[in-house]
Amino acid sequence: MRALIVYHTCTGTTARVAQSMADALDDARIVAFDQISADMIQWADMIIVGSPTHYQAMPQALRLALSRMPRGCLVGKMVAAFDTSFRLWRPLMRMTAAHQVLPTLRRLGGLRLARPESFLVDAQSNLLDGELERAALWARALVAQVTEWVDAFEQRAAA
Repeated sequence: MRALIVYHTCTGTTARVAQSMADALDDARIVAFDQISADMIQWADMIIVGSPTHYQAMPQALRLALSRMPRGCLVGKMVAAFDTSFRLWRPLMRMTAAHQVLPTLRRLGGLRLARPESFLVDAQSNLLDGELERAALWARALVAQVTEWVDAFEQRAAA
């Protein structure tokens, strides 16, 4: 399973989470969002996009970059989204960057693999204890889920 982990970062925290995910996977590439290419997208089976949450939304730079991507460019790709965010009061949990990134990835043709995930930071944008480990586990769980789906599909096709 080839995973492309794409991130936008301001303080480096989201990049650290993305790197933890890439390190946990057998076949992963990691790239900053402003350096992504069509060849990288073509290479990947699964695309994971991460962003910090700014004022309960995705950063404007990422919003603009996503709006410039060609419609249908993610057709056939499994997609997931994560963010780095403060722990929010339960009713506000959906007001994070990942909750805005994932629908955008789906509009570009991606197939949703998982619900958006938040990795928690403190007031100085430092990751809370255990978040890098949790990011690695989440990435491995995504790959395991895709592998299960592919195996089930192949079994049905063979029957």
